[in-house]
Amino acid sequence: MPATWGKNTLTNQALTMMNQALGISAITFTKAVTITDDITGDSVSQLQALTSVNYKQSRTPKAIATQDNKSRLGVTIDNSDVNEDYIYYGVGLYAKQNSTNQEVLFSVIPLTAGATMIAKENNATTASIYLDLYTDIVRGTQVTIMVSNSGTLSREDVQQMISESIGNALNYPNETASIGTDFNAILDISITRIINDTTVVNAPSGFSGIGYLTTIGSGDKTVPIMQTLDDTINNIRSTRYFNSTTNVWSEWNAYAKTIDVNQQLDKKVNVNDTVNWQKQKITADDGSVLVNVPSGDLSNVISNLTIGFYTLYCATAVINSPSIKALRGFIHITWYGSAGHNVGGGTLIDEDGIAYTVTAVQGVVAYKSLADDLKVAHLSGANNFETVPTVDKNPLLLANSLPSDLARTGQDTNFTGKLQKSGIDVATVNQLPVADDSGWVAFPSNSNLYLNAYYKIFNGVLYTMGTAEPKNTNGTTEKIINVQSIISYRGYNSLSNDIQYHQNYQNSNGSEYYLDFNNSYSEEITVGFGAGVDDVIGINLTIPIHEK
Repeated sequence: MPATWGKNTLTNQALTMMNQALGISAITFTKAVTITDDITGDSVSQLQALTSVNYKQSRTPKAIATQDNKSRLGVTIDNSDVNEDYIYYGVGLYAKQNSTNQEVLFSVIPLTAGATMIAKENNATTASIYLDLYTDIVRGTQVTIMVSNSGTLSREDVQQMISESIGNALNYPNETASIGTDFNAILDISITRIINDTTVVNAPSGFSGIGYLTTIGSGDKTVPIMQTLDDTINNIRSTRYFNSTTNVWSEWNAYAKTIDVNQQLDKKVNVNDTVNWQKQKITADDGSVLVNVPSGDLSNVISNLTIGFYTLYCATAVINSPSIKALRGFIHITWYGSAGHNVGGGTLIDEDGIAYTVTAVQGVVAYKSLADDLKVAHLSGANNFETVPTVDKNPLLLANSLPSDLARTGQDTNFTGKLQKSGIDVATVNQLPVADDSGWVAFPSNSNLYLNAYYKIFNGVLYTMGTAEPKNTNGTTEKIINVQSIISYRGYNSLSNDIQYHQNYQNSNGSEYYLDFNNSYSEEITVGFGAGVDDVIGINLTIPIHEK
């Protein structure tokens, strides 16, 4: 029994492409092929699901005419390039949407059994298949083609069958929706016109009530269904799908208008826009820190970081940490030479809120605690403290709080009470003699003595020091006499045993003080002195002094 042709079955890919291209882009049929896969036993749904087929020969179809959403195609597949007989099981038709240039398997015409394409003889074409068929945007247009015993098909047979099948093609729009139609109930292939009816059920929100509903389905819910609604008033196209597995309709999704798409494209980020963007992460994808230090040596971890900006967490068990508490913060490494040699810095804050600065310089990591703002003095102006500073919780004495009679080194001060040192009254200037604290003065010269003696008056007391050496007649000396003494004008005498005072008195006007030192020598001195010098040598002083 010769093989016969089955229905021209549109694939799911073809239906999707036609729906997308409707009113937007043209469709071009690219090739017709002889199918070498055995599809003779495939069901309609299996044929619809095909996305590609294996084939032996390919020819380019020719568009004969296009009218009323139907395309008439003609194609001849001969054996001019066939060197060996082969079996084919049908013909496949490929097409592409011009706007996308993407080619898909558009439709399949299966045979009821395999047919043989015989090889050419003596380079002559001896067999061919000629197809003249119509295709439109609906499934169900039947093209039944009989194959002769020789494996060839006459053009007359094809034309006859095509003419018979044209009457079965659908004309669109083929029906008008009744008032209040439920779109969920339209399951078969159709285009339904809606006229001034906003009461239709399961339409997209905001539907104007005027437009066309295109449904691609098989009449029941055992296979997927697609609906497209064109709102001709609002110029909106919306699409939804029925999932035959879950038995649920999807939400309506509106197609974007070209103007809206262009506006959004103007706002989009292009690849070229991101060339100069900084793309290094500072946290992990889940928002956690990039550097987690649960244990080990914090300084070692930081000194080995490469160039970059890092978020960091340091646990309590880590050594070389500035705090015994857990730390969180940031580290910025700006130079990296090798492991353990980098340069950077950052800030870490422990769980008590204490902040630390971090510096890394060529393998040396240092930490410094920042001052607690609550524990430092605050200035409200140039060197102006907002509160009174304290020492050991005692406020410092401010200049405007000092007593008005406090002595100041930069100005004269009048003491109304006594001034003492170590419990002893300090004398004022008018209580001291004129000669007081005048410095040490040499004794008056004496031809009979070698003198190395000095005196001074301090605080009303006469002080002497040094030595006197009496001269012999030959100019030599025999004895050195100490003249250290403390003698007051009141008559107090503190002389050595070898020195005695002769007279100690004041003249009548009290302006001068006369003092005589007389030295008497013991009998041991045998050398005679010069004329006028016997056993007594006198030293007479006249010293001006004031009374207290």
